[in-house]
Amino acid sequence: MRRAAPFVAIFLIQAVCAFFFVSDILSSVVGFRSTPISWEMREALEIGAAIGLILGVVVGGLISATLLTLFRPRPPCAAALGSKGYGSSRLPKC
Repeated sequence: MRRAAPFVAIFLIQAVCAFFFVSDILSSVVGFRSTPISWEMREALEIGAAIGLILGVVVGGLISATLLTLFRPRPPCAAALGSKGYGSSRLPKC
């Protein structure tokens, strides 16, 4: 679980950042916010949310690459082909 903790934390950060973008759009459409926030605060929130989303894309790519290497099909070993040969000298030992 310790190895998964950073990924879970980044996933949660990404979820919060996505929630900010969606809630900001919905509050504008529905008229939920009665007083507007300052543009400095809005810019800071948008930059933070964008960084969080980019971080999620990078980590998602790293996890995907790791999973692809872990579950990549491996060539058969020489013993699995039997004593027929089939170029078994180039195959890995079992």
